Amino acid sequence: MIQCTSVTYRYPNGQGIENVNVTIPKSSIYLLAGANGSGKSTLLKVLAGGLKEYSGTVSVDGLNLKETHTKKKRSFTVALSPQQPETQFSLPTVMDELRFTAHAIKQPVDNDLESNILELLHLRPFVDSSPFDLPPVMRKLLSLAIAAVIPSPFIALDEPTAGIDQNHKSLVLQFIKFLHTYKGVIVVSHDLDTFLPLASNIGIMEEETIIESVKTKVFLDKFILGAYKPAIARPFIIPRIARYLINKPASSIDELAGKIKQTYRKK
Repeated sequence: MIQCTSVTYRYPNGQGIENVNVTIPKSSIYLLAGANGSGKSTLLKVLAGGLKEYSGTVSVDGLNLKETHTKKKRSFTVALSPQQPETQFSLPTVMDELRFTAHAIKQPVDNDLESNILELLHLRPFVDSSPFDLPPVMRKLLSLAIAAVIPSPFIALDEPTAGIDQNHKSLVLQFIKFLHTYKGVIVVSHDLDTFLPLASNIGIMEEETIIESVKTKVFLDKFILGAYKPAIARPFIIPRIARYLINKPASSIDELAGKIKQTYRKK
């Protein structure tokens, strides 16, 4: 379980996150949604240990995050796949990239997990290739794979379907479902059409803090009843909501709202 208590971080330009309080169950696929600039990626970087000068407390499975990266001890509690995959590549081959972190923190490589991830993301033919020689979509999949094989109880995926075509998007969904059998998964995405049906829990960020963190069913119940103001609700008014809730498409927002309300009353 991840527990954030009064977590605040500021970049030199004044942006960041403010007073974040949230609990993320280890058993969850946690979808973190919100507008650009609301603080989603910053929160992931804090959880992954990339931004250390924050106030407040972050604990993972009861261990204070600041105690996991010290001179005497270095371990990962949240492994991060960043939005821009090239930022994490530095080694000659795909296999070198996959195994670097485990070797650096003196942890054994999980060979079964590694093999399954290579097959699942169709990366095995590229293990001896340079990451920079891969097609863009495969670089993105490699970024997911690198984070997946890091020994950690959680993985955080920042826009995992950005730049991914529809065929490869199905691989990403299979990957997340498979990885969830090993560890907790946090997904930051604007691709709500894809991830809302997959998520067990949802967090909503607005103005650099989390204003709501609930199970997906609770969120949908409140959404249908009009509990969220338009700025929060608008990104979720998408055709997939209609298919997800009533298995029928809608040609407009007004029609969708009417169909959902009618179906909800019947239930």
